[in-house]
This record gives sequence, C-alpha cells and structure tokens, in this order.
Amino acid sequence: MQTIPVILKRLLIAASVGVGLAAFQNTAGAQSFAPRSRQEAVPQRYRPPAGMCRIWLDSVPANRQPAPTDCATAIRNLPPNARVIFSDSAASNRRDKGKPKKPDPSDNR
Repeated sequence: MQTIPVILKRLLIAASVGVGLAAFQNTAGAQSFAPRSRQEAVPQRYRPPAGMCRIWLDSVPANRQPAPTDCATAIRNLPPNARVIFSDSAASNRRDKGKPKKPDPSDNR
C-alpha cells in the first residue's frame, strides 16, 4: 500500500500535466488555421478604388466596413482586429517604390 505523500505527489504531477496540456491545446488550436491571404474574403465590390486603401475589420459584415481612405491614414488608424486592404494599383505602387525602372527593349533610341 502506498503512503499518503506518494499519492499526493502523483496527484500533483497528474494535475500539473493536465493543466499544461490544456494550455498547450489552446495555443496549438489557435495556430492550426492556415494563414489568410491579405485579400481573402474581401468581395470585389468592397475593394478600395485605385490609389486608396480600406481598413477591413475581422468578424464585421462587408456592408458595415469603414469607407475607403488614403493608405497612410488606414495604416496609422489600424485597430488590432483588422488589416489594411490595398487597392491593386496601391499594392503595385508599393512594390515598385525604390526599384529602378527596367529599360523597354522596344525603345531603340
């Protein structure tokens, strides 16, 4: 027959393991979702117009999202539960910024 200190020690170990597994399950579950694309789940009709951006709030219907604004304001005012949606032209302008222009091979001067 086991003594009471041994039983209490095993019970304490089992409880610690149970709490640790429960905490790990919560963090692992949050990471199990595939990362979403920047433009995912934004209907085409709610995309910002050329040269503008839009704050897109998570868990808010498309027709209740904030209006498009300039990109600097959208980035500056971005809440933690949202992301900035760039217009297609704004995204290409950001990628091209600072890169030298490639010469056009058809331009023979």
